[in-house]
Amino acid sequence: MSREFCIISIDDSRTAKKDYIRACFNWPEIKLDFVNGMDAANLKAAKEKWSNVATPGPFKAGEFGIFYSVLNCLEYGAANNGILYFEDDAIPDPYIQSLLDIYLERLPRGFDLFALWSPDNQHYDYANASGYNNVGEPIYQPHTGSVFDFGDKDLARLWQGYGNVAMLFSKQGCKKLLKYIEKHGFFSPIDCLICIAVHGGYLNGYSLKPQTAKLINYDWDAETTIHKSNWGSIEELIGEQ
Repeated sequence: MSREFCIISIDDSRTAKKDYIRACFNWPEIKLDFVNGMDAANLKAAKEKWSNVATPGPFKAGEFGIFYSVLNCLEYGAANNGILYFEDDAIPDPYIQSLLDIYLERLPRGFDLFALWSPDNQHYDYANASGYNNVGEPIYQPHTGSVFDFGDKDLARLWQGYGNVAMLFSKQGCKKLLKYIEKHGFFSPIDCLICIAVHGGYLNGYSLKPQTAKLINYDWDAETTIHKSNWGSIEELIGEQ
């Protein structure tokens, strides 16, 4: 079970936000290499490191950057004892440490990932199991309540379709997702890809129920560079085409 965390960040901005995340935890923080998708040389080095992963694209440069950054997190977690990572615009609840310790004890044995943040605009999917883009979704049988319930009052199987703000992976979850990505390639933005892998039955994923008090808020007002970055194949973005 993960007892280390990292903050995915490509520069020294958002210092106050990152310091706040650190102040909420007594777990050790690890420093990993994160990929700036807007830096062609940095992106090229990541492509070469992960040459066994197909990247059909096209995607925005920032989406490639976060994809490779998450791969570096998974690589570390697979070699160690899992990992909890935050994007640098996550806003944890001040009591997240104690709440997370409680929830981890209540997750089913053999869990692969636990999403600490879920998007409010997808809460309807929890009850309807309607899917988010009709990709990678199983066929659900008629049901009452939610097919995502497993008997816990606060936790459920992963019901969302996106959201990479804060993810905790077990060691086996890191290994399984890396193997999945090596097989299928980078076919969707990483947060959607992770959710598709869960809904397709490749990973045992869990999250909070919509009515459960949030562990993480998201700073919707924070400026993001990912969606403002250039669009193209990775060969175009690194100047090889």
